[in-house]
Amino acid sequence: MSKIFEKFHTTLIESVFVLINNFSAILNNFVAEQKATFQTSIVIQIDKSIDWMNIDNMLKVNLFRIVQESVRKAQIYSKANKIEIFVEQDQSTILLRITDDGIGFDQNSNAEGIGIRNMRVRAAEMNADFKLT
Repeated sequence: MSKIFEKFHTTLIESVFVLINNFSAILNNFVAEQKATFQTSIVIQIDKSIDWMNIDNMLKVNLFRIVQESVRKAQIYSKANKIEIFVEQDQSTILLRITDDGIGFDQNSNAEGIGIRNMRVRAAEMNADFKLT
């Protein structure tokens, strides 16, 4: 029994390692799930030169959560028909840009929802700039 468990445990650890370090696959799977659930067109472009193995895991988690929150807000509240996600590397900086054709929101309003606040906090944790336009 212990040999089977060891093999399962090793396989599970290897799978998690591959998944964490194959960040492009994680993002593409998320986009595929959203396309299957909503009728929003989503285009994703990920810079193939990014070496995700050398990117900190917390940075990847924060990037994923920002993508996740942005896409869901665009689908549900903004009523976007098209969302575009761009992940690029400029020297040692990862650039994440998400655009949509939704109805937008009042940027002059002082009210900021939990989702936007969470995205700002995640960006701050990465020492990143967070801009809504």
